[in-house]
Amino acid sequence: MNNRLYALHGRLGLNFGLLLFMICLSGTFAVVSHEIDWLCNPAIRVTPSDDSASCSEMFAAAENDSDTKISSGFAPLGTYFAAEFWTKDTRGIYVSPYTGQVTGEAMWMNSQRFFRYFHRQFYVYSFWGIWLVAVFGIVLLISSAGGLLFYKRW
Repeated sequence: MNNRLYALHGRLGLNFGLLLFMICLSGTFAVVSHEIDWLCNPAIRVTPSDDSASCSEMFAAAENDSDTKISSGFAPLGTYFAAEFWTKDTRGIYVSPYTGQVTGEAMWMNSQRFFRYFHRQFYVYSFWGIWLVAVFGIVLLISSAGGLLFYKRW
């Protein structure tokens, strides 16, 4: 029994180890992807103050900056983050929640979107990408269980 578990654990690790590592590493980066965007894009960064702009003021500032209507808006993720608004023509706008001023434009492709798409569906733009990653989750579960059962006194 132990020899079979060891062989199963070894085969799964050798055949799928690199792909599993890439999926797990992209998940780790997906967790901190908003902070990576904050470091890479100065338009997201704001300086906190005691004053705060209302949602309607931020919405008006974003709408005045764009030529089209705003389709969605997202509250700031933290005290040092700007609010994010998206137009119908997929243009992103950052607005300071303290001053109500536009701080810059948002890029559709950012580190948050890249790492989350990669982790969720292995960058396959279809329904099959999600299933591909799910199958690798089952492989990881079987490999982990085989390793824990093989090694004594874990």
